[in-house]
Amino acid sequence: MIHSKVLLLAPILSALAQDLSTDIVGCTDLDCPNQGWDSCTVTDESYAGIGLARISGVPDSLVGISLVKGVHIEDPESGGGNGSDDDRSFKSVYYLGTPSNLDVGDLSGCAVVFNDPPTGPGFQQPKINDSVAVDIRASYGTCPDVITQGCIDSLTRQARNVQTGSNGCSALKSDLEDNPPDECSDLTGAGDGLGRFDVISLGNLSTISQSANGSSDCWPVQPKSDNLAQLYDDTSNGNYTEEGNLAEMYKITPILTVFTSSNGSNSLVSNTSASLTCLKVVSTGNVTNATDPEDTDEGGAAMSAVNMAGATVAGLATLMFVLL
Repeated sequence: MIHSKVLLLAPILSALAQDLSTDIVGCTDLDCPNQGWDSCTVTDESYAGIGLARISGVPDSLVGISLVKGVHIEDPESGGGNGSDDDRSFKSVYYLGTPSNLDVGDLSGCAVVFNDPPTGPGFQQPKINDSVAVDIRASYGTCPDVITQGCIDSLTRQARNVQTGSNGCSALKSDLEDNPPDECSDLTGAGDGLGRFDVISLGNLSTISQSANGSSDCWPVQPKSDNLAQLYDDTSNGNYTEEGNLAEMYKITPILTVFTSSNGSNSLVSNTSASLTCLKVVSTGNVTNATDPEDTDEGGAAMSAVNMAGATVAGLATLMFVLL
């Protein structure tokens, strides 16, 4: 049975769910501290950028629930590297954002994080004054922009039909590994199917407490009264070139969220629902006076110059959004 309090609150939650200005928002909308570049610290993790998106198509009892991605650049202690020969680690950390009156402990289900980005050109890059295209850092969109609708439909349908029970997430992982949808055979390009993915239980999450976040200067969710629970993290390797930074920092991550009913009286849903959300970091610096990035190398110079700085400064300043 669905929790009676949640049913009563559903219309209120729907009305109060704060609309985002775009499909995915970043530090500009989330009021992150700004020292010339995006930065956000949550508990003990410092991020060079943030992306927040609502999970669509959820039952009324879950309206307003969201996903957050932060990317931390890990530079060697000896200082910044240089060029394409040196490896650079990019740690992506994911959070589940929940309305303040939704108990994350009442959630039941799984999240599937596809670590390899979808094939193709990515989200369409927004324009300034309908003329100047901003680069990948400011791009945003939804899954149908980068994944075929057939793949999305098949993936969510397969997730809804997997027999859950006590080992639901393990069953879902095995089913996706053994029987990936034919429509998703080229999700990550080169015929690699679904690529690397991990399945995480939503039943073991806990919200970040006020004491744990006492030193934080950022709370990357809207509204600010929402809670955050760390969901998952993944580290991938790139390099110190501008192309390498952009590819790893701003890659698109599809996340399949599956919400199931639980046996207890506090179940938030009566029927299994599945949604695919495509998430990325969004950096929208002051581009009022921007010119076409292809006509100037200043943006590339800013990205390259910071490789001469120390580890911490290099990790953040590389992502300076300079399009002058």
